[in-house]
Amino acid sequence: MADRQVTHAHRNDQGDILAVCWKGADGLKYTSRSDVLSDIESSTNRYYVHEQAPSVWVLVRTRNGVKYLTTEADAKSPNNLDNLPACTKKVE
Repeated sequence: MADRQVTHAHRNDQGDILAVCWKGADGLKYTSRSDVLSDIESSTNRYYVHEQAPSVWVLVRTRNGVKYLTTEADAKSPNNLDNLPACTKKVE
């Protein structure tokens, strides 16, 4: 299992998280929401945000039968996925 530091989030016009970008050995990596959900639920990888100490884990929650990503509650607004800078999928 790897721990991945999320630094950016890709959101739609409604603010829903579509993907996250995390620090890889050779730069930012783009991972879709569905892949992050799967990674967390299967304990394949863990994701965290560390914009301001202490770090917080990215969690899977369900609302009205729909799974979504959020961070652990803390008093640090910068650690919220909604407050991270935007990222987009790199077209190769």
